[in-house]
Amino acid sequence: MPPGRALMCGTGRGVLLEAAASTAVAAQLLSLSGLFAVYKSKGPTSASVLNQLKAKLLAEAGLLNPGMKRRPPHYLKIGHGGILDSAAAGVLVVGIGKGTKKLGSMLAGSKKYTAVGELGKATDTFDSTGKVTEEKPYDGITQEDLEHVLQKFTGSIMQAPPLYSALKMGGQRLSTLVKEGIIVEAKPPRPVVVYSLALKNFKPPLFTLGGVHYASASFSLSGVEMAVKSKLMDMNPRESSCKLDKDLYAVTLKRADCSFTFLCKVDFCATLAIYHLTVAIPDVECGGGFYVRSLVNDIGKELSSCATVQELTRTKQGPFTLEEHALYEDKWTVDEIAQSLERCMPLLPAESSRKKLKTGLPEEHTVSCEDK
Repeated sequence: MPPGRALMCGTGRGVLLEAAASTAVAAQLLSLSGLFAVYKSKGPTSASVLNQLKAKLLAEAGLLNPGMKRRPPHYLKIGHGGILDSAAAGVLVVGIGKGTKKLGSMLAGSKKYTAVGELGKATDTFDSTGKVTEEKPYDGITQEDLEHVLQKFTGSIMQAPPLYSALKMGGQRLSTLVKEGIIVEAKPPRPVVVYSLALKNFKPPLFTLGGVHYASASFSLSGVEMAVKSKLMDMNPRESSCKLDKDLYAVTLKRADCSFTFLCKVDFCATLAIYHLTVAIPDVECGGGFYVRSLVNDIGKELSSCATVQELTRTKQGPFTLEEHALYEDKWTVDEIAQSLERCMPLLPAESSRKKLKTGLPEEHTVSCEDK
């Protein structure tokens, strides 16, 4: 066989193998079905992240054809379960294939956030992307003042959503109407639920809400500290109900009508006069329809000042957490998503009531609800 022909045959075989591999990847992609989570960075919109993800998957499978105007027969159904601000980062739950029908459950489920707020400044968007509308002094605000105010925003509360939101009026988003200069009537306050809310850090003018924080600190033996010390001393290390792991304890104190549970890592000194207490502070956890931007704005008003969000991160949506489940962009491949779908399957309830989970929207559309 002439060398030229041998080369052509080799090239043809390579093309066939590449085509076969591409076909296999395409078949795998189009067979994917379920829910998984990706990481959305600060900057892009949720819709653009979804489009980028979809383009990468179609390109890997050899199905991307920018010039095609009509929907191809292998159309990939994909959507997300709740808008995350372009200025926010964190978990974005994605549905693929028949999993898009389950996205409605993500809107109703709880979500967790960490947020950095700035005192003394208010903006029209309630975050750092907006125009400053008001500035007030904050010098007199103490950490105790802020912690006291947070108690008023825990549990079932009424909250007015911001004008810059995905809520609609006349079929158009409020944020779009406001940007076009159209006068928009504010939506009335509506009931929302805040399951947990805690102050992680306070360095005026900045304060941080939520976040799991493990801080080692020494305490003197007085008041509540003495009660913790006494309870720890009475513990039998062999009792698994108290001792969780090595020197890690779960301590519950009751004072008046309040109950406090601490996660403690104990390191007694030789004199037993000082111990180290590590406290776990939960994220801001809330139900659907809640706006962290409105929360921070309302906190500022309650303190007789003003406040706006500087940073916002969604750390959990439904059962999906940022730490365990969110795929970063370098993992946006067919194989990685297939593995993630398999790992995440136990997190989801059995499909016994599929009809209840329908979003009422075409499967390929994103779910238009804003939770941030």
